[in-house]
Amino acid sequence: MAQDKRQVDAITARDTDFAQWFTDVCKKAELIDYSSIKGMFIYRPYGYAIWENMQRELAARMPTKSAATPAMGDWVASMIAGKVITAKVT
Repeated sequence: MAQDKRQVDAITARDTDFAQWFTDVCKKAELIDYSSIKGMFIYRPYGYAIWENMQRELAARMPTKSAATPAMGDWVASMIAGKVITAKVT
């Protein structure tokens, strides 16, 4: 693993910068490590386990697995709103 040269001293406010807040939380919880490649990170064991569980849960909830499946963002928004999107395959 790459040497961790960047420590999180204070977690950025979520309302100020959501992306930085998310990164700070994941780093502080020791779910990720930074890579020697700029902009890349490495999942730590618990972080990877959470990622696999999220993928498994979303795959089980997907209404269809065809190429006509709606964009993931639209689908997640519909799940939050309590609606189910079904894709029509033509």
